[in-house]
Amino acid sequence: MAYRIHPFTSEFVDKVKAFNHRLKEGGSEFQSTETPVARIPEHNGLGIRPEHFVLHDDEADRVRGSYTLLHYPFVIRGNPTDLSYIQIPLSEGSVNPQYALLGTLILRDMVRRVPVTFGLGMGGNQTPVARLFKAMRFQLDEVPFYFHVGNARNFLRNIAQLKTSPARRAAAGFARITGLGPIGIHTVQRARSGGVNKLRTEAPRDFDEAADGVWKENRDRHSFLMLRDQHTLNYLYSPRGGRFHCLYFYDGAQMAGWAVVLNTQMTNHKYFGDMRVGTIVDSLALANFESGVLSGATSYLLDGKADLIVCNQMSTGWRVPFRKAGYLSGPSNFVLAQSPQLLKLCQVPGAPELPIHATRGDGDGPYNL
Repeated sequence: MAYRIHPFTSEFVDKVKAFNHRLKEGGSEFQSTETPVARIPEHNGLGIRPEHFVLHDDEADRVRGSYTLLHYPFVIRGNPTDLSYIQIPLSEGSVNPQYALLGTLILRDMVRRVPVTFGLGMGGNQTPVARLFKAMRFQLDEVPFYFHVGNARNFLRNIAQLKTSPARRAAAGFARITGLGPIGIHTVQRARSGGVNKLRTEAPRDFDEAADGVWKENRDRHSFLMLRDQHTLNYLYSPRGGRFHCLYFYDGAQMAGWAVVLNTQMTNHKYFGDMRVGTIVDSLALANFESGVLSGATSYLLDGKADLIVCNQMSTGWRVPFRKAGYLSGPSNFVLAQSPQLLKLCQVPGAPELPIHATRGDGDGPYNL
């Protein structure tokens, strides 16, 4: 069969819709975009842009796959770099074994176009797309998952991990009804927490030059991280959009850091049931203020009646601060895949090892949250 990969233009729209229909009929939860060019606000000018591609079966005159490259401004070891993120590569092979090899064709095309690239998310390191990345010699690392329980009874009633067997369901029900579960959860969280600097919280109308100060202090402290100056943050997380809550944290008059959070009422969610879930989508802080920023964001979400607060954060510099803020760690299905060429830029022989700053704010963003 003859397959070719093309930029997604208007001539492929109907074929992509038919491709999505076949994916849905086959049981896939993922869909390709049906819009050839994503709408970018006129004020962008930030170097953030998508490119959509389709895999066309010339013999059958059908689209059999698709992917998107999202181009972002990053900093790699202090050097400004345009970096491309691989978003949701899809192929008909995910629902029809006849096309199982198409995923490899798609990934090879992506790496040919942008050798310095990464993927993020993927639902875990054992999913088909994660295995494809691994076959292309990408390095796969789980992005640690942290959680803080606000309402332990609702948590025990709803969390999917506790419903995977009759024994677990019975144990969770007993713990919730007797109160032993809530007492145990809150005892463990209190025992882990402590030593946090209390910071003053403000909710800005927009990100401003105060966020630039935090960015300048962080850009050289990581092996790579996405640009997080005021303009990029306002584009990604505009507080005026109504969905994101953007928070500033102050130590006296000094801006110590910021966080972007969500507070979402779930309904029959496959992981969270009917809980109100708070998400720390993204955050950045001056050195030694990480735990204060986390504590302030946590208090804000608990005041908003969050039953559970979750966060994915790759940076090793935030691990102890999460513990100090009373967080526990759990299994992660959020994976960072780095191409060999990206690793070469990040891991310089003889240079000090620097942490990676990757959160739910990178890549797909807070998908499904």
